[in-house]
Amino acid sequence: MVKNITSKKPRFRVEEREGSAHGGLFELEIDTYYDVIDTKNGKVILTYTGEMSASYVGGPGGWGKPGYDGVTNVEISKDEKYALVYSGSTVEKVKLPK
Repeated sequence: MVKNITSKKPRFRVEEREGSAHGGLFELEIDTYYDVIDTKNGKVILTYTGEMSASYVGGPGGWGKPGYDGVTNVEISKDEKYALVYSGSTVEKVKLPK
């Protein structure tokens, strides 16, 4: 007996990209962008931004503990109905198109 095994291609995916490092003389900032892409047409339907920043403290290691503002992660729910947008200790559910 032969089983027909099919794997369903996800409707949505998240791509993470980093911007260029910027900031002042003693400050480092890096923006991170989270694009939600509809795989039906390849278009970006949502974009979220987060930022990591750290200050120069000198000595070994140089940079202090980084801080994060804005969005820290985006995932697609298992049922593919929502984008789960993480920011600090909160999660926002954003409805995706059918």
